Amino acid sequence: MKRTFQQFTLVVCGVMTWEGLYGALPGARGPLSFTVSRTTSKPITDLLDLVNTSGRSKQSVRGTTTMRVIGNNHVNVTPYVGTRTETCRHAQVALLNSVHNTSVFTGLA
Repeated sequence: MKRTFQQFTLVVCGVMTWEGLYGALPGARGPLSFTVSRTTSKPITDLLDLVNTSGRSKQSVRGTTTMRVIGNNHVNVTPYVGTRTETCRHAQVALLNSVHNTSVFTGLA
């Protein structure tokens, strides 16, 4: 599943997946566009899979989330996997994997 998000001057938006939280840098001004896509390690086939994954339980379907900035901005990324979880990074690309518990960032500010 891939979604494109745009944030304008007065609108605050953020995206959360099992692997992380993505949004504008604190105090940032101006437009921001980025894509977030998530590939699960197995198909989500029933309502219980969907509910468990939304709630970050032990039964959640793991996967990989990829975030890419459109343009030359940065996105505030708070990873829930990898080293230094819940420590924000300002990146242009983030690859977060809950199967292997890894996080990779490029274009750091």
